[in-house]
Amino acid sequence: MKIYAKTLNKFLKKLAVLSMLVFVLYPSSITPTVAAASGSCFSPSTLGDSSNAPVSNLSWEGNTLENVLGYLGYPNNVGNQLHYQVWTPLNDYTVLDVKAMWDGAADGEVFGYFQSGQFHPVYKKVNVSGFESTPLWTTGQEGQIIIAGKDPVIFAIYDEVQEGGAFRYTQHSLNSLGEKFVAVLPASASNEDYILAFEDVSNFVPGGSDYDFNDTVTRITTHDCYDQIPAPQPPVVTAPSCSNTDYSVQISWPAT
Repeated sequence: MKIYAKTLNKFLKKLAVLSMLVFVLYPSSITPTVAAASGSCFSPSTLGDSSNAPVSNLSWEGNTLENVLGYLGYPNNVGNQLHYQVWTPLNDYTVLDVKAMWDGAADGEVFGYFQSGQFHPVYKKVNVSGFESTPLWTTGQEGQIIIAGKDPVIFAIYDEVQEGGAFRYTQHSLNSLGEKFVAVLPASASNEDYILAFEDVSNFVPGGSDYDFNDTVTRITTHDCYDQIPAPQPPVVTAPSCSNTDYSVQISWPAT
C-alpha cells in the first residue's frame, strides 16, 4: 500500500513550529507584573490657600515645634510651610515611607490617611480604643505603606480625647470651623518629602489651643509609584491557507 501525503506532512510541521513558538513566548501561567513610573507620584494641592498654620513659639511641655525640628535636624523650618492639603496619586499604586518623628501629645492619637471617605490608620503611639489592630510605633520608628488607586488622599490624626474623639485633617474645610491643625513642611530638597506637624486641641474649646503643632509629627516620603501592567496576550495564530492544496490520500492496491 502506497500513501502519498507529502503536502500534509509539510502542513503539520508548520503547525508544530508555530505551537512551540507560542508556548515559549507565552507560557500558560503568566503572573502580571508592575513597572515603576517615572516622574512625580503625587499631585499635591493647596486648594488655593497660601497662609501659614499659626505655629506658636510656646508649648505647654516646653518643646516648641522649632525646637523639635532643630533637635531632629531641620532647623529654621517652621516658616517655610508648603500649604498642601490634598495629595492626588498619579499611579495605580503609591509606596510611601512613613516615620514617626515626634509625639508631644498628652492624648492617645493615631496617624493615618483618608481616601474615598475611609480612614486608613498607619500607626499609634499608645493604645487607642477602636484601633486595637493598628501598629504601635515608638518615636523614630518607620515603615512603608502602599496607597492603592488614584482617589485624593487627605492625611489626618485621630485624637481619642478631644471632643470625645475627633479627627484633625490636612484639608482645613473638614475641620470644625475650618481650623488649621497641621503645618506641612519640606523635609528635604525633594518635592515629595514632607513633615506633617499636627496640633490636636481646638482654639474654640475652653482654655483654647497652645498651637504648638508638635503633638504628632510625621515624615512622609514618596518611595515609588507603579501602574499595573496587564498580562501579555498570546498572538492569534492563523493556519496556512488550504484552498489550493489537495490533502487527499491516494491508495494504490496491488494487482491481482
